[in-house]
Amino acid sequence: MMKHSKTWRRLTACVLGGLMTLASLPFADAMMLKGGDISCYNYVIDRGGVFCDERGRACDGLELLRARGMNFARIRNYVEPGKGHGDGKYYCPAGYLDRADNLALARRAKELGMQIEYSFHYSDYWTNGGVQIPPVAWAKEVAGLDDAAAVDVLEQNVYEYTKETLEQLKAQGTPPEYVSIGNEIQGGMMYLYGRAAKDSWPALARFFNAGARAVREVLPDAKIVLHLDDAGNDYKYETFFDACAANHVDYDIIGCSYYPFYLRKSVEDIAAFCETFGQKYHRPIMVMETGFAWSKTTATGYQGQLYHNGPYDMTKEAQRAFMQDLYDTLGNLKDVEVVGDLYWDPIFLANPGIDGVMNLAAWNESAFEGNLYQDVAVDGGTYTLTCQVMNGGGEESIELYLMDADGNRTTYDLLQVVHRGRKSISKRTCRPASRASASRRKRKPATGSASTM
Repeated sequence: MMKHSKTWRRLTACVLGGLMTLASLPFADAMMLKGGDISCYNYVIDRGGVFCDERGRACDGLELLRARGMNFARIRNYVEPGKGHGDGKYYCPAGYLDRADNLALARRAKELGMQIEYSFHYSDYWTNGGVQIPPVAWAKEVAGLDDAAAVDVLEQNVYEYTKETLEQLKAQGTPPEYVSIGNEIQGGMMYLYGRAAKDSWPALARFFNAGARAVREVLPDAKIVLHLDDAGNDYKYETFFDACAANHVDYDIIGCSYYPFYLRKSVEDIAAFCETFGQKYHRPIMVMETGFAWSKTTATGYQGQLYHNGPYDMTKEAQRAFMQDLYDTLGNLKDVEVVGDLYWDPIFLANPGIDGVMNLAAWNESAFEGNLYQDVAVDGGTYTLTCQVMNGGGEESIELYLMDADGNRTTYDLLQVVHRGRKSISKRTCRPASRASASRRKRKPATGSASTM
């Protein structure tokens, strides 16, 4: 059985995905912005996450990243996260990645002299090419309407929500320099109304332009980003941005996600991609996400999501060399400007209090382990199923429990075993637990941070 007691006792700087050491390399003074996604920082801190420098001294994680050269922060926005507002399987806990939480993160970023990329998801949970779920409240608002009427309502909601959020950011002195209208929107947004398909592209363009109109009105100097996945997939980008041109979509920057894992593309391949599409559409490029794993497994011993790096080796040294090559190459292209690169995800680290609902934001390079939240139907009601990995004195155990909306909890003891190198879970005993309130612990701001409430 694997032991992780050292991981629990000391969370060192090396689990920050390598970015805070990469940012101190010689290219740190280049004009290209260098940053990462900090959206889950308060979540990590609230769950007991501890950031340490290279000498093992506990410190503020954002201050550490800034001191190592990070000057660009991405902040993702969910409308109303919480139980029942996810993708049907996972959800983001209430109070994180919403407007209030993000206002606090924006203050921290600006206090540290960082520029901000603010990403609207127009959902209560994480969106991508396969999942683009409208916010629950918006979906209820259009229920029963025909498609034309629903698009009218959603278009206005996009405009108003974007405008209100940006006005609050501006009012507190933290206007973002860059604003994304949606996240990995190659397939569209707010399915089924805004799919990137022939019949629904006009509606999708209205959604994009509603967000863009709000940006132009509130922050006329901010740049608007349209963000797709799969940098290097020429057909996907050409099809999408040709459609944007045909439907008169307003935007300033082509945003892309680049992971060697997915398309097995090298830095040289992506440089050529940036030059091709920057010149074709006369727009700068922004790398909205970059991830590079140095281990095939997470701290739990399970295979991570990024279990290879395409044409690159999987070592810490390779990760560092890759990032240096990426910055050097993209920052010195002659025929197109690459505004910046945002690493995914520099603030996630292994911690027994971290919840697996954020596992989609905690990739292999961040050495993640923790809990899993899942909604399940039990005896006619919906419960939250939580699997919590615990470590006491180096011995692992797993607690599995069901909790209803009133905080009533039924707990099951399970034993984690190893069989032929693969971990499995076997039931040992089953007993009902004592009833207790499930009140949420009040958030304690990170050292030196502004209040998040």
